[in-house]
Amino acid sequence: MIRLRAPRSEADEARVDLAPLIDVVFLLLIFYVLAATFVTPTALPISRPSSSQAQALPSRPALVAITADGAVWINDQPWNLDDHAALSRELDERSEGRVLIHADGQVSTQRLVEVMDACVHAGARAIDLAADQGRRGSR
Repeated sequence: MIRLRAPRSEADEARVDLAPLIDVVFLLLIFYVLAATFVTPTALPISRPSSSQAQALPSRPALVAITADGAVWINDQPWNLDDHAALSRELDERSEGRVLIHADGQVSTQRLVEVMDACVHAGARAIDLAADQGRRGSR
């Protein structure tokens, strides 16, 4: 028996199935989203002191940074200590009213106390100080 074939068109020859490619890209996207760490690093140059008692916090507090020259920042935005509304807005987004202060090791105690007082006036219920875990006094 003789079979006759229909002539092939150009569209039939050059055909790529994109469904498996889309599936693979989607799986890669899910993998990268799940494997990513969602940490908000500060872009300010801060050399935190170390402490043997440093512990991880259970929740995400409002981040306040104090640079070595005494400048104060809230989430990479400069903060005037008299502007309590800026920190209050940040605290309203977090249910616990917790503040984490990233202070450079060179910051004076006076400046640290001024920032802590401003945090309390803005409505902070708890203030934590960031430190690197390690032996006390080591650099």
